[in-house]
Amino acid sequence: MTSGKPVKSVVEKLRDRDRHLLLLSISYHGRNLRGILKCKTKSHLYLQRAVGVQSEFSEWQRNLRQKFKETGWERLRSTVREDQWCVGTPLQSLADRRYHFIIDYTVALPEVHSRLHALELIRSASKTRDHLYIPLRFVPSEKLSIDDRLLLAFDAFTLSQTCGKTPHVGRIIHGSQYATVTVPLAGLLDKVRLVLGNMAAQQASTTAPPLVLNKHCAECEFRSRCRQTAIEKDDLSLLPNIGEKERKKQNDKGIFTVLQLSYTFRPRRRPARGLVKHQPALKALALRKNQIHILVPNSPKRHIKNRQTTFQSASVPRSGQSRENHRGGSI
Repeated sequence: MTSGKPVKSVVEKLRDRDRHLLLLSISYHGRNLRGILKCKTKSHLYLQRAVGVQSEFSEWQRNLRQKFKETGWERLRSTVREDQWCVGTPLQSLADRRYHFIIDYTVALPEVHSRLHALELIRSASKTRDHLYIPLRFVPSEKLSIDDRLLLAFDAFTLSQTCGKTPHVGRIIHGSQYATVTVPLAGLLDKVRLVLGNMAAQQASTTAPPLVLNKHCAECEFRSRCRQTAIEKDDLSLLPNIGEKERKKQNDKGIFTVLQLSYTFRPRRRPARGLVKHQPALKALALRKNQIHILVPNSPKRHIKNRQTTFQSASVPRSGQSRENHRGGSI
């Protein structure tokens, strides 16, 4: 890609912090930055260049995102004349503002390499011709997550390194109706720098972060590896309904394993109305004793069809199966 300024001059003007962050993190954008945002262990494994096993579900998700993005490109091209869009990185500088849409744009500098879904030229209403390209991102889901917004901010962050200006907004096109949402980027860019800073600190450290199983494990290529480690450690995250706050609370008490947690259960007086609150210690106890505990509200006069039943246990292992293989399951 040619530009109005030598590449070296642009790179030299990068802030030291941003240059450091980009050197450490930019290559991982193509390796599913979405997963890095969800799990510190996955980020660590990527930094260690570990190779996982892709599941059918994650492959299906990848194909869905790719198909949605390609359809989105077609829709963009249909809205402008043929000479107002291009695919790939144009030979002209972005400062020339020749195209309204640039599809599949690549940022390729000595310290930056990333592929952006698309760019859109936003024309200024003033006479200063202060026009600016903003990033576009295609997301197939109907509801946008904070990670979708952070990925858009990451696109803006990398784009700023090649054009010298940071976009203030970006756009996400999502859902079955290809709805367009304009996203302010100021606060998100600060969060992106924080995430990249955490990755930089993680790479500088020789100690792996604490392993915590979470909802992302179902689609992660390292799920078998992490789950086996968690089983060997009898980690509290094997209980799917115990959150980070509760886990930290137990850790502060010196409780780090499911077995330890099981000995903390004390029967409580059940509320007269409503469902019984979930009790992780009871589930841990059920796993230790290999039992099913059934809790029902105190309402002897209520008709049986209105009685609510709560299961606080994993399923009982079949003959020949170990209890460890069933930890974290629920009925």
